[in-house]
Amino acid sequence: PLGQRYRIRVVILNRRGYPGSAPFTEEELRGIETLDGLAHETFFNNRARELAGFLDDFAHRERLPKAKGNHTTGGIVLLGWSSSSSYAMCLLSHAHAIKDGTRKRLEPFLRSVVIFGESIEAK
Repeated sequence: PLGQRYRIRVVILNRRGYPGSAPFTEEELRGIETLDGLAHETFFNNRARELAGFLDDFAHRERLPKAKGNHTTGGIVLLGWSSSSSYAMCLLSHAHAIKDGTRKRLEPFLRSVVIFGESIEAK
C-alpha cells in the first residue's frame, strides 16, 4: 500500500528451490552441500550471475529509471532478508563472475543493497 504513495515498486523474487521458482539441479545442490571451497565459489558465482541477469533484464524490460541524485532516487534497491541475505551479498562479493556487459548495464541502476535479518540475543 505504500508503494504508490512513495512511488516505488516492490518486486519479490523467490530464490531458486522455493515454490514458484526453478529447482536446483542435483549437481548444483552437490556444489553447496560439499565442504569443497571451490565448489562453493562456483555455486555463488552462478547465483551472482543469475541475480544480475534478472535485475539487468528487469530494469531494461520495465524501463526503470536509473539511480540518480547521488543514488537517492530511481534505480534498484536490492533487499535480502534472513538467509537470502547471502544471495544479495553474492551479487557484490562475486561481481567478478558477472559478465562485463551485464555488470556495466546493471551498474547505473543498482542504488543500494539492504541486508535485513532477525537479531539474535546472547544469553
